[in-house]
Amino acid sequence: MTYSDYVARAILTCVLGATAWTGWSEPARAEEPKAGGPFNFEEASRNVPTPRELYPIISKDLVPMNLEMVSDEMVPCLTDPSKKLRKITARFRSLKLEGRTWVSTCVILMPADNAINETPERRGKVVIIGTGGWVVLPARLDMYADPIVARTGYPVMALQSMDHYDDGKPIEGDLSSLTRIRQKTGKNYYNMNCQLALVYIRAMDAFQEILKVDRVKAVVGGHSKLGRSATVAAAMDPR
Repeated sequence: MTYSDYVARAILTCVLGATAWTGWSEPARAEEPKAGGPFNFEEASRNVPTPRELYPIISKDLVPMNLEMVSDEMVPCLTDPSKKLRKITARFRSLKLEGRTWVSTCVILMPADNAINETPERRGKVVIIGTGGWVVLPARLDMYADPIVARTGYPVMALQSMDHYDDGKPIEGDLSSLTRIRQKTGKNYYNMNCQLALVYIRAMDAFQEILKVDRVKAVVGGHSKLGRSATVAAAMDPR
């Protein structure tokens, strides 16, 4: 086993065992470490698929993105008032579970003149910040997206990963549905880490379409469950 395989399997052992931290998914089915000895991650992860191996299985729940452009405007930069930023708001679809489709809203900030990012060494490089509901989305724009764009010039997306179902009902308060699906199917990969990773992956697809590039190269991150799922997305998708 290569070092990369070892790390990937260790990550997924944690991915499939998130309940001890979040209460949403079951703990990894690995033996407890023997008294006095360190936990053997290599042994515990031997029969656990890597995230890259798991992706073809969980991606079967993906649906057509149906990217919808909501608005496109110029706004002042808070970090550097001498600059103007282009602000794009869009919606896209990612998953369909139990007959309901997940819809995410994203807000992208980029330089008003994006010519700086058309050079070969910068083209397609982006940042995606996972966020919860509309209450925290403005804060993510002000605290992260705006200063990153002002200081680096790279396009930044604030992603409302758990926005709403296609019937308008909010997703975040209903994440226990993943526990229900897991218990019904016996498939331990139905948990916040894996499904929210798919939303990040679909967000990269949306970014590619909005920027009209063949492939993005993304820095992805978030807080709490959106931080853990970001590492899973990175392990699943080479972008």
